[in-house]
Amino acid sequence: MSALEVKEAIKGQLLQTPGFVGIGIGDPPVEPDHLLAYVETPDIQVPDQIGGIKVIKKVVGKVIAHAVINPRLRYRPYLGGVSVGVGVDTGTLGLVVTDVNTKVPYILSNNHVLAGTDTVQHPVALAGSIAYQPSMIDGGLPTDLVGSLLRWIKIDEVNPNTVDCALAQINDATQASPDVLGLGALKGIVTPAAQMPVVKCGRTTGITNSKILDISATIGINYGSFTGTFDDQIIIDNPSGSFDQPGDSGSVICTPDPVAPGLLATGLLFAGSNSITVANKFINVAKALGITVAGANITATSTIITLLPDKQYYIPGEIIHLTGYIARADTLQPVAGLPIDVVPDWAFLISLVSDINGQIRADIPAPQMPGSYTISALFSGLGTYSLSLGNTIIIVPSAFPGLAVTIAGLGALAGVLIKKYY
Repeated sequence: MSALEVKEAIKGQLLQTPGFVGIGIGDPPVEPDHLLAYVETPDIQVPDQIGGIKVIKKVVGKVIAHAVINPRLRYRPYLGGVSVGVGVDTGTLGLVVTDVNTKVPYILSNNHVLAGTDTVQHPVALAGSIAYQPSMIDGGLPTDLVGSLLRWIKIDEVNPNTVDCALAQINDATQASPDVLGLGALKGIVTPAAQMPVVKCGRTTGITNSKILDISATIGINYGSFTGTFDDQIIIDNPSGSFDQPGDSGSVICTPDPVAPGLLATGLLFAGSNSITVANKFINVAKALGITVAGANITATSTIITLLPDKQYYIPGEIIHLTGYIARADTLQPVAGLPIDVVPDWAFLISLVSDINGQIRADIPAPQMPGSYTISALFSGLGTYSLSLGNTIIIVPSAFPGLAVTIAGLGALAGVLIKKYY
């Protein structure tokens, strides 16, 4: 039987099987004729062959009908991808994010959307300025206030910049959603790559798709009264303005997770022309503002993880000082917001999160009984990957305090996780 004949024979039964979304036929020029089994989640079991035809599993998630959306309407709960503004300015509410340390939620958008293009040379922003959803220009009313300007990164009119971003404090957290209109919740943050496919939802053009052309551009941005220089920018293809238009500023640039269903934040849109879109790298925005995607799982092409006790030998009850560091192996940039579970085998689990500098710290009392013990650490925020590390410490009787000496580097908890886009 041919692949088409097998597909026609099994499609009815297959679609009645929980977890299966669809069945199709692969492209023979890529590899020999085969079937494609579309499933919701990676755990769905698919046979290697059906009727002698090879079967390849494709995880696609739940397939739903796309309704027509209008980002300029009033949304409650409000979410990413919709109209927002302060005063006469209007743009896009990029995302509801969280403070990397306190976990307090905030509204993320651009400086020129929430802070009136506040610069080092010409400060104009006032902390506490009211943000409305929708913006006043889109029909917002005084009762549509959703937050107030909290913190922002000033734009320098003379020296190079890396971000155009700002946060608004949320007025009522029960009315805020971490989702993006029409796209759902984001899984985490990823560094951009050339030719990476991207999608965004913006106030003017709604949901649009494109690809990244450049990930290290230096470009001049015309703000009207001055031209600001921005380094380390993402350039996205915007043929005839099909990806973004004025009013889309503040939109979060997303890309599909390469190994599982879902989207990751990679950029923050802030400028464009009729042929290109310019976005800050989301990791630079996160570092500058001290925020992360709500519930983020950090994904990177290469991540270095270390966690070390301050020494190997301790006396009973002595405080064990654990310190660690999370960084990208290729750029050495610290990774903020990575969840870590530290599990001493004599005590309860301790949940930590790497801070804005990629640092991890914890103090744990040593066990009371002499002997050998293990401290394990599980880094479960790496997309679909988990990395488990372990280290042994030794508790010596307090009558022999001289044995409790520091052994630099011995038994370091360390690991490298490699994850490629292609």
